[in-house]
Amino acid sequence: MTSAITGPIDLPGQRTQYLQYRSYRSLPTLGDLLPGVSRLTIRWWYGQDGKESLRGSSPRVWDFVPDSRAHLQLDCASHSCVDGGHDLSGIVGNLVEVGDTALQGALMCSGWRQGVDQRLVRCECLLQYTVRIEYQ
Repeated sequence: MTSAITGPIDLPGQRTQYLQYRSYRSLPTLGDLLPGVSRLTIRWWYGQDGKESLRGSSPRVWDFVPDSRAHLQLDCASHSCVDGGHDLSGIVGNLVEVGDTALQGALMCSGWRQGVDQRLVRCECLLQYTVRIEYQ
């Protein structure tokens, strides 16, 4: 994460950066959100409905420990998507609630994009994931 902006915010990119930093810092830690979890690992990559993966989308891994900020939302990979993204907090919460240690699945983007006829259609960006949890 980049350092906080301390001077006047005069460029649109600086304002966005500042808001993202402030939003991230306000998130609870994994230990506060899920007290019995000692480690949370999320492996994820983007795909598209009906396709294995988006071109250039390599798997990524996020590791969380109790002191980590519990940032469980990912932006949509599609630049034409409006109000989209993927929220993994419900998936992780359900996994902890039932006491399981692993889950693999896919989550469709919650956003919209402009279709060929200029109407809004559902975004087809698919987040494929594997979640692993270690308990204390």
